Amino acid sequence: MLPRRPGRALGVGIQLPDVEREVRWREYRSIARAAEAVGFDALWVGDHLLYRDADGTTRGPWEAWTTLAGLAEATERVALGPLVAATAFHSPPVLAKLAATVDEISGGRLVLGLGAGWNATEFHKGVVEPQTVTSPHGTDLELRRCADLRMV
Repeated sequence: MLPRRPGRALGVGIQLPDVEREVRWREYRSIARAAEAVGFDALWVGDHLLYRDADGTTRGPWEAWTTLAGLAEATERVALGPLVAATAFHSPPVLAKLAATVDEISGGRLVLGLGAGWNATEFHKGVVEPQTVTSPHGTDLELRRCADLRMV
């Protein structure tokens, strides 16, 4: 469950920019701290390896789990998470370790959302090999065996 400010019926979060333009670490940290200071409940980062811009060029955003670890240290209260963690990018044990590490650094503030990946550029450029998913719950169950995580 997403933590909420007292008296609020709904938790409210923001996704930090990564698609729109390249953002450097100092700006990410500044945005995160400002969002926490004005009362947002959560910060989300995209988990992507490659984007294709309108002019056809490709670029790689910052790696999500490293960014989340930095945000965990830079903030105190907000929940943090990938929007969402692409299960095609990491094996289940590695993804479990990444999530457990960020959860520890953040003091238990990680919210883990999982997805299969949708950005065709990442798959068609040979960055990630497409995987066949036989069960929408298979990865969740495998992750639960790999680490003691709170799955939401």
